[in-house]
Amino acid sequence: MRKSALLSGMLAGSLLLSPTVLAETNQTESAIQKKETAVTIQELPGPVKKTVDKLIAYKPELKQIPAEIEKRKDPLLSQEKYSLSFTKNELRVSAEIGVDGTLLGFHMYNSDEKSEKRPSDALAEEKATAFLKQVVGNENEYRISHIRDGGYMAIEHDGKEKVTAYASVILLPLVNGIPLAGSHSIQVDINQEGQVTNWFNHDGNLDKSAFPKPENLISRETAEQAFLRAINMELVYDEEEGATRGPNGPENVNPVLKYRMTAKQIEAVTGNPIGDDYKEYTETKPVNGEAKVLRITSAKEAEKLLQTELGIQVNGLRFREEGDGVKQAKLYEWTTENNTVYAVQTTDKGEVLQFGCLSVHNAEKFKETGTISEEAAAAKALDFIKKYLPANVKEVQISYRGRSAYPDWVDESKIPSNNVLLVGFTEMKDGIPITNRAIHAWIDLATGKIEQVSLYIPLQSVLPDSSKKIDRDKAASIYLESHPLQLQYVWPHMLDQKAKKPMLVYAPLDDYYVEYIDALSGKVVTSR
Repeated sequence: MRKSALLSGMLAGSLLLSPTVLAETNQTESAIQKKETAVTIQELPGPVKKTVDKLIAYKPELKQIPAEIEKRKDPLLSQEKYSLSFTKNELRVSAEIGVDGTLLGFHMYNSDEKSEKRPSDALAEEKATAFLKQVVGNENEYRISHIRDGGYMAIEHDGKEKVTAYASVILLPLVNGIPLAGSHSIQVDINQEGQVTNWFNHDGNLDKSAFPKPENLISRETAEQAFLRAINMELVYDEEEGATRGPNGPENVNPVLKYRMTAKQIEAVTGNPIGDDYKEYTETKPVNGEAKVLRITSAKEAEKLLQTELGIQVNGLRFREEGDGVKQAKLYEWTTENNTVYAVQTTDKGEVLQFGCLSVHNAEKFKETGTISEEAAAAKALDFIKKYLPANVKEVQISYRGRSAYPDWVDESKIPSNNVLLVGFTEMKDGIPITNRAIHAWIDLATGKIEQVSLYIPLQSVLPDSSKKIDRDKAASIYLESHPLQLQYVWPHMLDQKAKKPMLVYAPLDDYYVEYIDALSGKVVTSR
C-alpha cells in the first residue's frame, strides 16, 4: 500500500468512524432519548417510516435495539433530514433519511468483527445490487461504474496496525439510459462478509427534462481519435509505488518507470476536448543542490529553526507537541490568537519533513491581492529551496497550477481568492522527474514570502533503464484499449455553482485516475 493511500485511508477511517447514528420503526416513544430536536416514531412522515422498515428488514436485530431520532437541517444543502441511531454493545448503526424517504446515508460498524481482506468484485457487486433493490427499489435506474479498494488503517494502543478493508461499489444514475458521471453517485461499501458497512448517496434530485437528447453525436471512432490527441501522458519515475511501511522505514521498494495519464472528456456533439479549470505549468531548470540537512530533537530547536529558516517568531504563542506514540515522529505546533498555525514536523529520527505556516489558506492572513507574478514567485522559491537539495541534483522540474479562464456560467465574484501559490521542485534523471523526490514551497503572492516548505527523505534506489520504454503514443493506445470511451452525461460545476444544463461527452467511465501504464512492460497497473 502506498504512503499516500495509507494516509487517505486513515483520514477516511476517522471520518467513517465518527459518532454514529441510525434507525428503527417499531420502538415505543419511551425507548427514544429525548432531545430538543428529537421526534418520535409516530411523528415520522410516511416515506421516512417506509425506508426505516426496509433497513430493519435488512438488519432484523435493529428491531430489538432502542433508537434515537432527530430531525435536522443540512447547513450545506439546506435540506431537512432525519438522523437515526442504534447502539448496542459493540454494534453501532446509523442512517440519514430525507423527508421524502430518500436514504442519504447508512453506516454500520461492529468493533468485534474484522474485515482484513476486501471481498471479490463479484461478491461486492452482488451484495450492493441486492441492497439497492431492497432499500431503494429502482436498481434498473442505476449502473455500476466501477469497484475500488476501500478501508482504513488504525494504530492500536499497543502499536499494532489494524487494517479494515472493503470494496467500494460506485453506482451512477441513468438518464435516457445514459449514465450521469461525476458527483451524482452512490457509493456502497461491502466488507469481507458481504455486509453493507457504508452507503453514501450523492444522487440529488435531478430535473431530467434539462438533459439534452442524444442527437447529432459524433461517432465513437471520431471521439477516440480526439481523445488520443488530447490525453496527457507524463513519463515519471516513482520509487514509492508498491512500497509498504516497515518498522525501520519503507520496505519492498521497487522503483517503476510509468506513464501517468490526465484524460480529457470529448464533447459528444462538437468533438472538442473539454478544457480544465486550471493550467499546469512545468519547466526544467538547472540547479546546484547544497545538501543542507535539517534535523531537530526538541521544541526549542524547532522554534529556532522557524526563526532561522523563515524568519517566523513563535515565542509566547500557544504551543502543543504531538507524537504518534509508536515511532516517536513529532509535530511541534504554535497557534496565534486568530488561529494561524506554525509548525515543524519530523521523522522519528528528527529529520525535518515540513516547516512553516500550516494555515496557508487562512483568509485573514492571506487576504491581500497578489502583486508578484507566479513565474517570479517560482523563481524566488527555487533560489530559496536549492539549499535543501542533495549535492548531486543538477536540474529540477518546476511545476505549479495556474487558473485558466472560467467558463461563462461561473460568477467569478463568488470564487474565493487564493493568494498562495504551491510550487513543486522535483529531482530529475535523464530528463525524467522522480515523483517522490520533490520539495514543495508555498509562497504568498502579495509579499513574495515563503510561508511553508515540505522536504523529502531520498530512498536512493536504483532506477529503471529509461532507454527501454515504450513511446507515448503506444502507451496512450494501451490505455484507451483497456478503458474504452463511453457516452455519458456530465453536469459541470465549480464549488456551489453549476452549469445551466448537463452535456454529453465521450470518456472512460471507470475509475481511471488511480491507474498508470508501466513504461517498460506496457501493462495497465492500479496504484495501491
